[in-house]
Amino acid sequence: MVTQGRGTLEERGKERQMKLDGVEYFRLQTVLQSFLVLLQISLLLFGLSLSANMWARQTTIASVIISTTAFGLLFYACTILVSALRLDSPFQTPGSELFVAICKKILPKKFVFTPNMFVKSSAIRWILETSTNPEIINTAAAIVPSVQWRPNLDASASYGRLLDNFLRCCDKPELCLNYQKAMAHLCIQPVKIDSRLLKNSFWNSGQFEQNRNRLICDAFTAGRAAYDQFRKPVVVYHHDHLRNPGFTASQLKHLASVRTALRAMLVHGLSYQLSRPDDEDLIWHGNLRWDHSNG
Repeated sequence: MVTQGRGTLEERGKERQMKLDGVEYFRLQTVLQSFLVLLQISLLLFGLSLSANMWARQTTIASVIISTTAFGLLFYACTILVSALRLDSPFQTPGSELFVAICKKILPKKFVFTPNMFVKSSAIRWILETSTNPEIINTAAAIVPSVQWRPNLDASASYGRLLDNFLRCCDKPELCLNYQKAMAHLCIQPVKIDSRLLKNSFWNSGQFEQNRNRLICDAFTAGRAAYDQFRKPVVVYHHDHLRNPGFTASQLKHLASVRTALRAMLVHGLSYQLSRPDDEDLIWHGNLRWDHSNG
């Protein structure tokens, strides 16, 4: 098959692959980055020469130029430092890559990147807010309780999407439980949720009350199991004791699980809606009992 006189489809594919191999072999990306470095160096030299030239004529104007050049240098150094310490920084430059390589050579053990702990939660939030595929939303809701969310993040849109899907599938118990568990996890996290969404009562949904009993019971059982693991005697190694003088790493993990279980019980303290763990209504109207007849 000949197309526009440029050869067959196979020949065009081979030609494109040959060009791609040439781009990698001759390091085109490195050459282009070197042009950017030369441009930055030329800009710095221009600022220095202009400052030196104006200093002999007008000291005031030269001071302004020197201050602007110094601010530009400081800003560039800050972007290099940020991009070197954070892999998710959009300010990746050849200077930052060189800085990372030098730090790894000089400080191979002490130089550690600061990872983004909230990549998974950001992806889930994006799916909940934009996706229209019910199966994908169900999968994202199932992953919500297993991830940590960024503090002070506005999760109102994600919570509202979960709430809408919960009210829409009241005839499907497992899906309702999935969505309610995800909403409860968002209430536990230190995120921002619109109070109007929280007060959108579930009193007309019998499925909410049934799931509430089950989730309170599950949280109580998980908290008790974690506390039993915390109370078990453990062998404390010397380096663990120096790092955590009070508890070992496993004990701290079990304590965190107990706190999470207690918060999961608290957010279900009201029979008609979900709450935040620090809601004052839980003091006066909270009820953490569950009905054993619901199984």
